[in-house]
Amino acid sequence: AGNEIKGIGCVYQLPSNSPIKARSEEMDKWDPKWNKSRDASYDNYWAGAKKACDELGMSLPDKSTLLSLGRKTTAEKRQLGLPTSGWVWSSSEYDATSAYSVDFYGGGTGGYNKGGRIVMVLCVGD
Repeated sequence: AGNEIKGIGCVYQLPSNSPIKARSEEMDKWDPKWNKSRDASYDNYWAGAKKACDELGMSLPDKSTLLSLGRKTTAEKRQLGLPTSGWVWSSSEYDATSAYSVDFYGGGTGGYNKGGRIVMVLCVGD
C-alpha cells in the first residue's frame, strides 16, 4: 500500500494510530527516553506511530525527508497522494518528551509533544 515517490520510496499515510500506553512494558522498546521524562504518566502517540509503521515493515521518515515532502507545492502533494495540510510526525526527536513534526500546509517544523493526538503519520519504506 502507498505511493512510490522518487528518491524516497513507498509512502503510506496511516488512517489512524494508537498510542503506547503510559508505563507499559512496550514503552522501553518504542521510546526508552519517555519513562525517564516528566511525562511518564501520559500515553505516547509518537511511539505508537513508530510501532504502527514498523508493523507495516516501514518506518517514520526523518525530519529532512519529511521536510522535502512537506515543502512540495499543494498540486505536487495531491498528485503524490500526500496530505496538503496538517502536522506530520518525523522520527527525529526534539527532546525526551517531543519529536519534530512538519506542517504540510506551510512547510515549517517544530517540536511537538509525543503525547499529542493531532499529528498525522506517514510511513516510508522500500
